[in-house]
Amino acid sequence: MPELKVSNEELQSLLVEQLGVIDRADFDRASTLAQRLRTPLIHTLIEQGRIPQAFLLAQLARSWNVGFVELTIGHVKGDIVCTLQETFARKHVLVPFDRAGDQLHVAMADPRERNVVSEIERITGLHVSPFLATEASIRRAQLLYKKELREILDRSATEKTTDLTPAKPQDGNESTIVDAVQRLLLYAAVTRASDIHIEPFELETVVRYRVDGVMREVFSLTPTLQLPLVSRIKILSGMRIDERRIPQDGRFEANLDGFKVDLRVASVPTQWGEKIVLRILSKDNVIIDLEDLGLVPPDSPEYHETVWNGVDHRTHRIGQVHNALCHADADRHGAAKHCQHIHHRRTRRILDSESQPNPSQSSNGCPFLHGTESAASPRSRHHHGGRNPR
Repeated sequence: MPELKVSNEELQSLLVEQLGVIDRADFDRASTLAQRLRTPLIHTLIEQGRIPQAFLLAQLARSWNVGFVELTIGHVKGDIVCTLQETFARKHVLVPFDRAGDQLHVAMADPRERNVVSEIERITGLHVSPFLATEASIRRAQLLYKKELREILDRSATEKTTDLTPAKPQDGNESTIVDAVQRLLLYAAVTRASDIHIEPFELETVVRYRVDGVMREVFSLTPTLQLPLVSRIKILSGMRIDERRIPQDGRFEANLDGFKVDLRVASVPTQWGEKIVLRILSKDNVIIDLEDLGLVPPDSPEYHETVWNGVDHRTHRIGQVHNALCHADADRHGAAKHCQHIHHRRTRRILDSESQPNPSQSSNGCPFLHGTESAASPRSRHHHGGRNPR
């Protein structure tokens, strides 16, 4: 969500007084939270779930007498993108996506910048119809300035796989592998894929993407390049490249010309090599406040002590709960820098204590974790290879 130049008074007038979609108390609460977290109020309203993002942006666009577009790859025409230079588009966070006669449709993070609109009209000689769009969708569309990516998209539309590497690559060449990984991620970012599957077979390695819940085979590469490609991804993810007999997992962040994606990576050995799965996560920050979690008052010293020192997260799901609680409490107390350190320290303490278990430490007095031990035990046995940690 971009930091739009919208004043709190303008938002209050639109949402509370004109539309009536939120009452004054909720608006004041969101405003207080935004000040405490030092985030834009419009971002807080959306992330807290008070107002859907598309609805809010559409109403803002209407009040500014401009259009609103939920920009996707289907809206953007490849030949129209090149109407403006890439450097100009990136500088002003905009992208031309369509044309109707002498009207050029331009998606902008802030369509009220009249001087930028005038400059576009001077450069192109066309009338500009500005549209409000999110910065993330604009950054994603700007990836289409790469001609090679547009060609891959055209070929994938015909359901034909594309060679991931050049016609005559040098096997294992570092630049070839780096470019291949970049190409994998660029396609995923543009198509809004949620997963990338790199699957080795006897005669080729296939790359499939999950887009809107449907798996699509897009790339292929020769078996000789499968090992260097997997090794490159494992290096980026902080995984061991010399270990190919057991599953591993890792993570890394990729910056694709200003569009950032966060990836979780898992590897599993197969008959023809290691299979890699990359889960693509949004980089948008989600604001979590303690009241929204329905817990005890956050100012309670007992609650604060329990969250930071007493949550026994022996399972993956309980660990996720602990992370959410830690970050919510950290936002309130200004301790976000230490949250990850506390999480890992607590995890190590629990693993070390499993050799000498103490049933009384299962919830450590935490009022919302009583009774979770029986539910956690089967999953714990599964992850410990059939051994019951209790």
